[in-house]
Amino acid sequence: MLKTCQSLLATGVIAMMLIGPINAAETIGWRDLTVSVDPEKDPFFGLSFETRKMFEQLLTIEKSSAKNLTHPISVAREKELISSLARAGFDAAELKAKDRAFQRLIALQRSSVRSEWDGADVRIPGYLLPLEFEGDAVSEFLLVPYVGACIHTPPPPANQIIHVKPNASFRSEGLFTPVWVTGRLSVKRSRQRVGLSDGQSGFDVGYFLEAKIVKKYTADPG
Repeated sequence: MLKTCQSLLATGVIAMMLIGPINAAETIGWRDLTVSVDPEKDPFFGLSFETRKMFEQLLTIEKSSAKNLTHPISVAREKELISSLARAGFDAAELKAKDRAFQRLIALQRSSVRSEWDGADVRIPGYLLPLEFEGDAVSEFLLVPYVGACIHTPPPPANQIIHVKPNASFRSEGLFTPVWVTGRLSVKRSRQRVGLSDGQSGFDVGYFLEAKIVKKYTADPG
């Protein structure tokens, strides 16, 4: 089924909207490459504003305690919050356990890939980060969802980086040239390195795309 890919050029993410079939490739967005998390697993799901505030304070005190920053007032406040949550019908220990489980789930979600895309013909917009090039002719690159990814900011999770090998070199206008890439997507984890002025940066990649078409980005992917 055709999907809608949404993002904003103003914030460094390419925007497009699918309005009909284009060739045989399915147009996808970056969210399509991630594994969704059930919002009901979030410990804050369904809590009232006041209960949410109490639980946030309790977690803050717990984090401070882990850093040996506990103050007698904090200990008293912690007991008070636990009692207040109990009166509201919530067990503080259960909420904290649910929060720990949810944080583990989020960490797993950041590295998980969508196996159903393995072998699919897709089209996706993104920003080009050269790996192999000669002059402005790029023969291998990473496709990333926003400008600065993997260089000026911490790298995106593995499921938000695609290793691309086009069937012909693409004339790039420089780092983070916005492009459309069309080809066969594979679930293929790898460790890639990008050369920087101060050395090399390495990070995990979750997908590989053998590109048939790489072209400069326009609002109309046709």
